[in-house]
Amino acid sequence: MKKLLLLVSIIFGSALAAFAQQQGNPVIYADVPDISVIRNGDTYYMSSTTMHLSPGVPIMKSKDLVNWQLVSYAYDRLDSSDALDLANGANAYGKGSWASSLRYHKGAYYVSTFSGTTGKTYIYSTKNIEKGPWKAVSFKPSLHDHSLFFDDNGRAYMIYGSGKIMLAELKSDLSGIKPGTEPQVLIANASSPAGPNVGLPAEGSQLFKYKGKYYLFNICWPKDGMRTVVIHRADRLTGPYEGRIGLQDKGVAQGGLISTPAGDWYAYLFRDYGAVGRTPYLVPVTWKDGWPVLGTDGKVPDTLHLPPSKGYNPGIVCGDEFSRQPGEPSLPLAWQWNHYPDREHWSLTARPGYLRLTTSRVDAEVTQARNTLTQRTFGPLSAGATAIDASGMKAGDCAGLVLLQKNYGWVGVKASANGKSLVMVKTQDGQPVEAASVPLSQDVVYLKAVADFRDRADKGYFYYSLNGTDWRPIGDVLQMAYTIPHFMGYRFGLFNFATSAPGGHADFDYFHIDDKQVETAYSPSDKGLKDYYRDYFPIGAAVTPWALKGEEAALIRQQFSSLTPENAMKMAVIHPREGQYNFAGADSIVAFAVRNGLKVRGHALCWHNQAPGWMFRDEKGDTVSKAVLLQRLKEHITTVVTRYKGKVYAWDVVNEAISDQRDEFYRNSPWLRICGPEFIEKAFRWAHEADPDAVLFYNDYNEINPVKRAKIIRMINGLKEQGVPIHAVGLQAHWAVNEPSAQQLETTLQEFATLQLPLQITELDISVYPKEHESRAAKPADSLTAYTAERERLQSEQYKRCFDLFRKYRQVITGVTFWNVSDRYSWLDNFPVRGRKDYPLLFDQQLRPKKAFWQVAVF
Repeated sequence: MKKLLLLVSIIFGSALAAFAQQQGNPVIYADVPDISVIRNGDTYYMSSTTMHLSPGVPIMKSKDLVNWQLVSYAYDRLDSSDALDLANGANAYGKGSWASSLRYHKGAYYVSTFSGTTGKTYIYSTKNIEKGPWKAVSFKPSLHDHSLFFDDNGRAYMIYGSGKIMLAELKSDLSGIKPGTEPQVLIANASSPAGPNVGLPAEGSQLFKYKGKYYLFNICWPKDGMRTVVIHRADRLTGPYEGRIGLQDKGVAQGGLISTPAGDWYAYLFRDYGAVGRTPYLVPVTWKDGWPVLGTDGKVPDTLHLPPSKGYNPGIVCGDEFSRQPGEPSLPLAWQWNHYPDREHWSLTARPGYLRLTTSRVDAEVTQARNTLTQRTFGPLSAGATAIDASGMKAGDCAGLVLLQKNYGWVGVKASANGKSLVMVKTQDGQPVEAASVPLSQDVVYLKAVADFRDRADKGYFYYSLNGTDWRPIGDVLQMAYTIPHFMGYRFGLFNFATSAPGGHADFDYFHIDDKQVETAYSPSDKGLKDYYRDYFPIGAAVTPWALKGEEAALIRQQFSSLTPENAMKMAVIHPREGQYNFAGADSIVAFAVRNGLKVRGHALCWHNQAPGWMFRDEKGDTVSKAVLLQRLKEHITTVVTRYKGKVYAWDVVNEAISDQRDEFYRNSPWLRICGPEFIEKAFRWAHEADPDAVLFYNDYNEINPVKRAKIIRMINGLKEQGVPIHAVGLQAHWAVNEPSAQQLETTLQEFATLQLPLQITELDISVYPKEHESRAAKPADSLTAYTAERERLQSEQYKRCFDLFRKYRQVITGVTFWNVSDRYSWLDNFPVRGRKDYPLLFDQQLRPKKAFWQVAVF
């Protein structure tokens, strides 16, 4: 792991070094939406949307428009209601307070917001924006996406609405709409510059005055288009207004104008950036003919002539040791509670140096948990880590670290009457699903969550440690998604909730946040499957020569300890004509294995399939005699085994000699028809003569069928009685989501164990389709080949069942080999249905671990 962490740190550090040379967009790679920015002298201030979080309407400060620091919040509690308090089954997800408007007027700062949850408009004011105190007024109705505006005559207004933009004058104390006035229509259809087919009507109003003219910024979203900046201007506040498109690029929109002390102009906007949320962008502005012209040739630049970012920690995120000196605030400003907290049930003093979260009620899952303490995630990579003392938890309690959104995932401790366990939980089809569970025999555990937003991957990874140093992945990779029901980017959260009875507590020792020493499941750690199973059995894969280059080769080296040539050693490939051998493919695989310290299983010396036709015919085309065929077989086995003596540790000597027919013992193959069953005995004896140290296997499929299994066992016992050097049995394990059952597999392993020979799972893959045993033509339904969530679930469950039993029979099983490396390529893509894509392996087509991987690796 240390090597990976160093590598990621070097890569990320190099990226930061390059980034530091010139600031890039987004200027903040985190969820800071609906921003409103002002400048007072050489200092900029910014407010942003809060939604359901508390405290609310964050105020940030900057000297350069890039590096921002939280300095205040406009309110601690928006209002009193069950929805805002996450009480009595109500919630304010995606609601709460929305787009704010920040203004400076006659020595005072004003920030306003509105809430559909309460139906009110709120205005907060202060003389000291960084220290407060803030004075609050509120009134009905809720003025949607408003812009607070003080005109030169000192009168105050709000511009608001969606599509139809309205103008309302306020009382002098801002406590409501001025009596005796009625809101008037400012612009009847503010979306019209973007055309007639608009999905999202113009909203997000921000009004500015420059050189005697009024400029109104709005956002709209044309159908089949992108988020668009629309600008209107007028000579009088009341209009008339003329409009035009201000910007259409990358969906960057909603915001307004800001100037620097040097006279440079920018538009501050935001962009929907996937699961990280809505990220602030700056776009250069020039003025032409009295209009602000946004962008560089109408485009949003990737780089800006501004000072570089120094990072977000501290600033808008921060680590916390939960230790406080006298006079320090209870919580750094980076923290926000998920909804308004229950102040009686969290404490930094009950156990000094720890955050104690105590349950006060029973909840079903983490989004209902009161007192979840959150911070932003940020891109391109961010990691949150904590240590939790679970000794105070009660049965039914769940506490840990969450990546919070509607589609959440968390890692933590689950307490039950039978003890505690480490679990990873994620949403699936809208419901929480326990993806992994590890028994826990200690109270203190260490938890980590990593958010990977690189190239919009939006992946969440979860880890645990029992000592704070050695980290192990747990559960599934979380596919993060920005959802409208929550309407904000993912956040790290610390939580504790009860599912049975309140009163239990969890103590959090610290929260660390990092953007450098992080790992992701593209390379889950420097551990591969071979490492997870080091104390059990080797893990191998069947490979092709072309898989030994590039990223697939790297995956093979990381994950596997054994290789099997898929086809390169089969008779028709390696011995295509009499007296002529083609060793190139096999040699390349063996050489790769030797260079990388991997074991090699040879496959397959004698098989009815992929045997060259010349082996069974003479120069006239007639069937050869038994003596000729046996001599050819001996020569083939001796040549091939001798070539790889000392490099190939095991051979599948005879492959699939037993018939699938109930009333037939041996397969009716050319080997049997010409030689009788004697060829089986001879093949083993000749292989043993060529390499006495090699482990010799009989290999077959459909071994879970009790009839065929009985025949295989009977044949092997007969060979053993004759003193034939048969050393082990290979079970091919080409299985599917619907077979074998756990009982079928355990019975199979038990019965083969009676042979008192080692067993290996030699050709494992698990099809996502129900098992079919015969090749067939495609049907219309076969076109529906997507790797659906249901197929993923069934496959993961089947892999878990199988490996649970493999580990149980570790005294018998001496190796497990997957038939191919990843879903990029599998023989099942053409069997039983040619051209139907299967997804039978643990790594997807991008070589990333699938859900099934974690079911196999974490146990």
